Amino acid sequence: MNKRILLLTPVPSHPATAGNRARVFKLASLIRALGHDLHFAHVQWEMGDDEAMQACWGAAHYHVLPYERPERFLFRVRRKVGNTLKSELRYQLGVDDWYDGAIDAWLRQLHARYAFDAVLVEYVFLSRALCNFPDDVIRLIDTHDVMANRHRLYTRNGEHYNWFSTTRRGERKGLRRADVVIAIQDLENRYFADLTGRHTVTIGHAVDLHPISSPGTHAANLLFIGSANQANLDAIEFFLKEAFPKVLAKCANARVLIAGPVTRKLDDYWSDSVISLGVPDELVSCYTQADVVINPVRVGTGLKIKNIEALGFGKALVTTSIGAEGMEDAVGRAFLVANDADGLSAAVIALLSDSARRTAIEKAGLAYATEWNQRQVNVLKSVLRDRA
Repeated sequence: MNKRILLLTPVPSHPATAGNRARVFKLASLIRALGHDLHFAHVQWEMGDDEAMQACWGAAHYHVLPYERPERFLFRVRRKVGNTLKSELRYQLGVDDWYDGAIDAWLRQLHARYAFDAVLVEYVFLSRALCNFPDDVIRLIDTHDVMANRHRLYTRNGEHYNWFSTTRRGERKGLRRADVVIAIQDLENRYFADLTGRHTVTIGHAVDLHPISSPGTHAANLLFIGSANQANLDAIEFFLKEAFPKVLAKCANARVLIAGPVTRKLDDYWSDSVISLGVPDELVSCYTQADVVINPVRVGTGLKIKNIEALGFGKALVTTSIGAEGMEDAVGRAFLVANDADGLSAAVIALLSDSARRTAIEKAGLAYATEWNQRQVNVLKSVLRDRA
């Protein structure tokens, strides 16, 4: 039976300039494609294109919820103590520290008007929103990432961390507000199931399938697309400094094309062989120029959305073991994996210099993305059909 479903998200669906935005857009689109009556509620934690979102989701089904980040007294105390003692307290937030309590009244009004059958919240730091709905409403959380001690992925390498990170206890508290916890890959599925005892499913990022042929020029174009987060900046700087010179030694005409908000932090790298595509409104024009897509990510959790997206465009992909998490069954068949500068450059050179091998990887990647999509749709259909 079709349901009336509210999707509550702190990130917009338009423009899709980052992986988490693409994730939200595709998940909402799949819910609607399954025949459910989708209401899209954007908590304006991060601003987007309201006109485009209203046109996409419908004026009567698009809801804007103002947001103001609260100033939590305990958070300020923890941060001050943590900075003084140089301890993890300076990074660890309470699971509700970013939650604006003013959202509650909006949600209760929406439910009184529309009587939702299910509510899907994006990210654990919005989980308190689920407390506004009665027990007969199916409550779901789309996690995106493991947020418990997420800062450690960066601080253990000496990097500063400035996004959301909480404790295992905080993450457990937030996720247990849901009937169903959605992980983006199987490793995190097992972690969330053990942590919460809740019904946990894996729904990866489904992608549009529209293969694009290689440019067919004499250039050998590598494409990197990324938001301006620390993982993306570390990845592309590592590749440009350590791996790309090795590629140029064998393929003098190679170029790295970079797109997305990460371009705003790379002013020192632009040259004839490292080119900014800026922050495009759409990604097709970027992929049209690419012979090989690279994602040399070295830190991070979750599914690397740009990887499965590249396969959906029918592009040969080179990534790392961390980048391949959640898609390990396709390593070496649908894309290539290497973890150091020598391995990454060798994989790129092999694909640029052997068009037959590149074509075979492209076809296998597209076939994998096709089968991958169906798996995600089947799980989503089951979750929305049955009460956990």
